[in-house]
Amino acid sequence: MFRMFLLFFSFYLFMPGLKLLYFSPFMAMVLYRTTYKTALWVALACGFVMDIFMSHPIFGIYAFAYSSACALLFKLRHHFFSDRWSTYWLMTFLFSLFVTAITWALCRNLSHPSAFTFEFFAMDLFVFSALDATFGTFISLASQIAFRRKKLLSPCLP
Repeated sequence: MFRMFLLFFSFYLFMPGLKLLYFSPFMAMVLYRTTYKTALWVALACGFVMDIFMSHPIFGIYAFAYSSACALLFKLRHHFFSDRWSTYWLMTFLFSLFVTAITWALCRNLSHPSAFTFEFFAMDLFVFSALDATFGTFISLASQIAFRRKKLLSPCLP
């Protein structure tokens, strides 16, 4: 699991201009493979890494958003099968969607008010969340092919 963290972190370092939440696929994997307490700690750590490298006026906003999204989604994991690639895509999409919504709500209330426009609703919430999920699924598949696994397993399986 640490290899996957390093993989997504390296994408974050080498492609910082994209508006992707690079740790969303990793967090979808963590939700299925660890306990609730461990998942919250990992979400907090990933959020702090995002806070350190992002130029955002409120430090700790991503740590709070990642931890909150993890707490909200942890119980939902029982409603989806962990052995399907579609589940991995859906959990990554939901995690990215929740983090974006929580971050927007916090920024709107704490630093600079912004209107809830159709562009935000369509692009930031849904299109970029779908891109996060597609990116994570593609990278997970590519890493399994690179390590020459005979059967391509969902990254959610322990």
